[in-house]
Amino acid sequence: MTAVLRALTALLFVLAVIAGCVGAGIGILLLGLHMLAAGGAWQPVGTALLILVWLPGTIAFLVRCARPTFTAPPPSRRVTRADEPELWNVVDDLARAARVRGPAEIRLIAEMNAGVDERSRLFGLLPGRRVLYIGTPLLAAMTRGGLRAVVVHELGHYAKGHTRLGVLNHRVGGALERMVRSTRYALTRRVFTAFAGCFHRLTLTLGHRQEFEADAIAAAVVGKTQAADALREVHAVATVWPVFVMDHVLHAAQVGRAPKDLHAGFRTLLADLADSGRLAELRAEPPELPRTADEPQFDTHPSLPDRLAALARLPETRPAPADDDPAYGLLSDGAATLRLGQDNIYKWPLFARTPLAARPDAYPRLDWDVLMRVADQEHQRAAAAADSRPA
Repeated sequence: MTAVLRALTALLFVLAVIAGCVGAGIGILLLGLHMLAAGGAWQPVGTALLILVWLPGTIAFLVRCARPTFTAPPPSRRVTRADEPELWNVVDDLARAARVRGPAEIRLIAEMNAGVDERSRLFGLLPGRRVLYIGTPLLAAMTRGGLRAVVVHELGHYAKGHTRLGVLNHRVGGALERMVRSTRYALTRRVFTAFAGCFHRLTLTLGHRQEFEADAIAAAVVGKTQAADALREVHAVATVWPVFVMDHVLHAAQVGRAPKDLHAGFRTLLADLADSGRLAELRAEPPELPRTADEPQFDTHPSLPDRLAALARLPETRPAPADDDPAYGLLSDGAATLRLGQDNIYKWPLFARTPLAARPDAYPRLDWDVLMRVADQEHQRAAAAADSRPA
């Protein structure tokens, strides 16, 4: 019932927006026609109102309605059953355990995240093609047991119909966010901001409940202890990932250098943090993940302490056998497969002004110890050259 309520709430907001826009358009049209009919000094005013306000507004509204509102998928690489049979077998087993129809497609993304998508039709009444996204940093950093908990949580969204009936809510929320960002007039922006805030607050509690439901399904399949451990691990390594990207990958990209194996460098950093005890501290007390400017104003995920507390209240089921082998071992050739998708990171806006943004394959690839040394030397050389220029 939760997903149905979210979809109905979103639909009511869609109807309200459409009704408001249509009502405003009809009001302006009638006012302009009335001025034209009145004649005299009102006639040019009515003409200007229709030509300069009503006509552009109507065209803009029709164009906005005609544009698709699906969020563009992240840069990704598809892996077929023939490519990665063991990874597919794990996903199929988890789908059967969660009693859901599994994904038709698995795609690897260069993000510290995992997610599911379903292109349902008729506002979620008809099912669609299901896609599972798995972040290559997760494969590089997690154990097999941890990855299973992450994946079954995502499949839990299928089990409860979140991806079918929740798609309308996602589209409306995303459209409202884009309207707020694209509106140039302060008054209109304030109206849309208030409207978007009201919409997100109405659906926020329901969104949190969906995450709790998916966590409960993960706990039922792999055990609540493994599910909680995976949550802590994801938050811990996700804290390290942006530091790694900014201080190492971006640092090298700015001088036209790239790693031979990006994920090997990430594992090296995690190993150094593990040796120093810092990674254990992050697992014991994982911080809340930082938000970026591109993320929605209202996060549909509850806080980590709330999710851990909810898992602790669940009855313990028979836990899945522990599997501490590295998750990238599920891949036929883990290092090679991760390398094939690593250049997707240079498609991020963060790298837009670096030499590697256009053609990352055109630049030299270096081992990590050499890469950092060369990048530091290039930055020092550039700084010295800038200091030597006449003012």
